[in-house]
Amino acid sequence: MQLARQIMSNMVSGGNNYKCVGVDICTKTGKYQGWVAFGQDSGGSYGFEDYRNIADLMAEHHDADCLLIDIHIGLPENNQDEIARPDRELRSRLKGKSSSVFNTPCRQAVYCPD
Repeated sequence: MQLARQIMSNMVSGGNNYKCVGVDICTKTGKYQGWVAFGQDSGGSYGFEDYRNIADLMAEHHDADCLLIDIHIGLPENNQDEIARPDRELRSRLKGKSSSVFNTPCRQAVYCPD
């Protein structure tokens, strides 16, 4: 949320109205997998809502100036593939916060029976 506030602060300094939305995937009491969004505009108004699918979320927040989506970016095929991943680059840029970037297992690990 601190990153969202910093982005909002940078956008608002231009004197315009802006809307930022943070998005994450969720499970609602084990019934279904969906999406949750927290939005805040430059006037300080905010809202929190869950959505059954990403299309509904995007339709609701089509006017957002900034979408911060917390989700893995694909699965690496092997160790060599992992070297060129954006996760690695992001960790190097987030001094003191690199643990905020989650490790994504390689595809073979996901499909292992145990």
